[in-house]
Amino acid sequence: PASADFDSDNLNDYIEVNTANGYTTNPFAFDTDGDWARDSDEINTLNTDPTDKDSDGEDFLQLRLRMEQTQFRLLRFQELLWSELLDYHANPGFPWL
Repeated sequence: PASADFDSDNLNDYIEVNTANGYTTNPFAFDTDGDWARDSDEINTLNTDPTDKDSDGEDFLQLRLRMEQTQFRLLRFQELLWSELLDYHANPGFPWL
């Protein structure tokens, strides 16, 4: 590789190709296994295998479902906040006293 970290994944390219981190990862791809987690995050934070797309036992579809459920909850919470705000403007003294 031409730079110290060609793929900008916070892992030195020498370390990526020489298994100094316990894995041989692709110095040209920030996510060697294609699971949308950066190699450095998998090694340093998530404690998962950056060369195994499903090293934590939870496949992408499960992760996507959890993300969609979380997004739905956040949207519902936002709706409730807007509803409370509109109620406040319609009745400024209630229930905020």
